[in-house]
Amino acid sequence: MPYDLVFADALPATVATPYRVTNMPTLLRAMEIVLDQDLARPRLEDMAGRVCRRLDLPAPPSASAPGYRAYREEWLRVTAASRSKRSPNAARVPAFKFQSNEDWHVVPEECEIIADHLEVYATDGVSEALRRAFAAFNRQAVAHGGYLVR
Repeated sequence: MPYDLVFADALPATVATPYRVTNMPTLLRAMEIVLDQDLARPRLEDMAGRVCRRLDLPAPPSASAPGYRAYREEWLRVTAASRSKRSPNAARVPAFKFQSNEDWHVVPEECEIIADHLEVYATDGVSEALRRAFAAFNRQAVAHGGYLVR
């Protein structure tokens, strides 16, 4: 499954995807040293009920249903802190942010950690072109509030 990485400051407007990852396992291997594998993934699905109650909806609407945009904006607001959760180790990035496409927010400090690592360390089985391209994307994302993993 491809992942789209969208600059955080581009939301909620619809924009062209600035970076598409088609082989996330390879990218994860390149970032392995900086990923915090021990940090538990926040349960975003548990927050859907809270959003529905706030908007007086019986259930989350489908993407094509009336009211979806309002639901989506409220869900992004309610889950913002959980989606931006940092590792207790300031030199690491939560691995869960790259294991699903639930709009995890890779914050600017994490972008810098990733870029610094990819610019210095080679990884077997990961091309230099991929490392450099993803490092450059992360450097660019710093100025845009990081990015969301979709």
